[in-house]
Amino acid sequence: MRSAETFYFDALTQLSRSAVPFLVGGAFAFARYAGIERATKDLDLFVREEDIARALRSLRDRGYQVEVPFPHWLAKVHCGEPFIDLIFSSGNGVARVDDGWFEHAVKQEILGLPVRLCPAEEMIWSKAFVQERDTLQVQQIPADDDEIRQRGARDAGKAGKVMPERGGGAA
Repeated sequence: MRSAETFYFDALTQLSRSAVPFLVGGAFAFARYAGIERATKDLDLFVREEDIARALRSLRDRGYQVEVPFPHWLAKVHCGEPFIDLIFSSGNGVARVDDGWFEHAVKQEILGLPVRLCPAEEMIWSKAFVQERDTLQVQQIPADDDEIRQRGARDAGKAGKVMPERGGGAA
């Protein structure tokens, strides 16, 4: 069985070779943004919905097991215990991965490979809706949230909501 890092490295390489645009999120991106490393059970990759079939085909052709447990927002790629989440929306459909996510991506190296990280604001937005909630909870956004609010306003058309003032609860 392959180690998780070997699996992730191979999958990232395969997606790059297949010209499937993706963004690295989750613990790998969090470590780069916050400087806090933590053990992770998976690799989160964000892709546009129109690229999901090509991404799955590319990884299935490498011999990995693929599934689409939630066809409206999430696919998974398995190699034994380690797995990759291919995320293309939020459970409630509000936080769809689109071109804006890629426009604000940060170039970084992960596992020795050049990749683009999911923008921090989109990671927060996506995480807020990951459990198929209909509202965005903002009480835990850090005090230096001006950039997040500006991006929230930019994304208001997608979300149909503007992030409320600090402590204002759900949008």
